[in-house]
Amino acid sequence: MVRNVAVASSSLETNIILCCINISAQNQKLKFVATDKYRYAEEVLDIEENVNFNISVLTKNLKDLLNFDYSGDVILNFSDQKISFEIDGSIIQSKVVDQVYLDVSKIIPKSFDNVLVISKKELNDLLNKASVIISENYNKIRLHILDQVLTISSTREEIANAEIKSKNFSYTENELKLALNSRFLKDAIQSFDDEIKLSLTPDKMRIVITSNSNPNLFHLITPQRGF
Repeated sequence: MVRNVAVASSSLETNIILCCINISAQNQKLKFVATDKYRYAEEVLDIEENVNFNISVLTKNLKDLLNFDYSGDVILNFSDQKISFEIDGSIIQSKVVDQVYLDVSKIIPKSFDNVLVISKKELNDLLNKASVIISENYNKIRLHILDQVLTISSTREEIANAEIKSKNFSYTENELKLALNSRFLKDAIQSFDDEIKLSLTPDKMRIVITSNSNPNLFHLITPQRGF
């Protein structure tokens, strides 16, 4: 769960709470969420215990703590000051960030107008080919659907252009134009296998990414300005 949502947290320490993963439990649901205000990730797991808590831990700490292979159950203990994981007989601890996490209740869309469905491999291949001219500081791609052809393109002024097309997808309308951060989209789909679903809100300002390969997880990204 940590790995699946960690990509949505911020690496800039100007706002420490955005560098965290928020872990909460209520009504026998364990929820992990992360956001940098440009994207959002959430995964929910059913648990047997009826416990209630809400804490935030630095993403870097969680990734460092859990950066090894293990098998079996994980026992989670927490307090206002720290969280601990009992894994394969070892206890690993981290401090809790003493800040209230963002209210994310309004982030999650309640309705969608259109859905793009494509295999993870197909989308990953398209993004990899379109991203050959993209740099760390410029991640913009254009996604255009017209007459059952999907085109992903990228441009670096006075350097190069890339344009890749595919017909291996389905979309509920004839045309779609989006400008996206390619890294955000690539990060999101790595959490899934098989078929990927991109659901768009009526104003096309939020895109929720899901897959039947992990129905408990979703990522949300926002388009960039200017197609």
